[in-house]
Amino acid sequence: MYVCVKRNKTTYFVQCDPTEMTLDIKQKLYSLIDQPVRDQRLILVGMNEVLEDFKVEAIQERISKS
Repeated sequence: MYVCVKRNKTTYFVQCDPTEMTLDIKQKLYSLIDQPVRDQRLILVGMNEVLEDFKVEAIQERISKS
């Protein structure tokens, strides 16, 4: 699956596995945007929910749809 990340008028598409933790996705983003993982926040669009680093992305996706 791909995660769409928007930052400073630029959109990044990060390929990831549905079982990856948010922290893993942030580490992939670090290689693209050169911003330390600790300074990144991933937010679900429409929900304004900040994703936690040590949860599996697929689980969070199900929770946000309820």
